[in-house]
Amino acid sequence: MSYIRCNSNPEKLYIWGDLDRNAYVVMGPDTIGTMPVRTLNGLIKKYVRNDNDEPCRYSGAEVKEVHIDGEFKMELSYKGKWKCHMWRVTWEYIALTNYNRLDIEEIKAKKDYGKRMQEEMYFKKKNFFKKLNAGTKKNAN
Repeated sequence: MSYIRCNSNPEKLYIWGDLDRNAYVVMGPDTIGTMPVRTLNGLIKKYVRNDNDEPCRYSGAEVKEVHIDGEFKMELSYKGKWKCHMWRVTWEYIALTNYNRLDIEEIKAKKDYGKRMQEEMYFKKKNFFKKLNAGTKKNAN
């Protein structure tokens, strides 16, 4: 799953998540660091739900505005192990485009859960009535 591709921003930033549930942050040819996908998703959700207020922290990840070489940039970091600097517009793009995707995934997961619960209740009721009918037939004999 790709959060941002290097050809869509001037920083040559690429963030993606793999099947091992890690999110990788790469800038140009350099790997900046990794964090759990769940943590990055949580940070994005919290940032957007708090009206893009920063600094924003979630489970060891943080995004905040910093002043570097006379310019304001956004700093994405994880547990003090690494820092990645990008333009605010790049971070906003990451946050807003992925927030919509994350909400859709949550809604689908909730629908799937609801469907599974309905099916489970159906089978419980079906088994209950089978047992009830079996008991009634025994008592009738």
